[in-house]
Amino acid sequence: MDSIVKSPKLKQRADLTYKHNTVSGRHGWLRLTPAYSVKVVEEVLPSAAEGSRVLDPFSGTATTTLCAATHGMEAVSIDVNPFLVWLGNAKLAHYSRDQLANARAAGTRAIASACNPKGPRVDAPPLFNIERWWPADRLEFLCRLKAALNAEDTLDNGAHDLLSVALCR
Repeated sequence: MDSIVKSPKLKQRADLTYKHNTVSGRHGWLRLTPAYSVKVVEEVLPSAAEGSRVLDPFSGTATTTLCAATHGMEAVSIDVNPFLVWLGNAKLAHYSRDQLANARAAGTRAIASACNPKGPRVDAPPLFNIERWWPADRLEFLCRLKAALNAEDTLDNGAHDLLSVALCR
């Protein structure tokens, strides 16, 4: 045992994880534990040659693609997870003032509807041990909120995506 060299204990650096993204605009829209920090990408992108195209074959929450777009670079991202593809596209989209206003108004109506304990509801998603994440009363509210958002027929895709991201949060 004496021959084992003790290495210094590694510490987690929150500035290199999703935790750093929570205050970074669209990067902080949704917490995803395996996501890396926008700080990592911001340190690497400047080393790319002018006119470079960025490829992110495991795009996840689209951190790299969004950073590249912010720097005026062309980027291509790919992911096998359909939810993350949708989220990445939602984060990269442009939203008009009308879409923002429409989402805000529909969200207000949906919250009012969800506050009615006798209002319509959808079934909770079939997640194992879902109660670990949400107590019964919050889960019930979320099921009513999802039903209310589903009933909104005035939403265009952009406003719908914004409200879906809000629901995911």
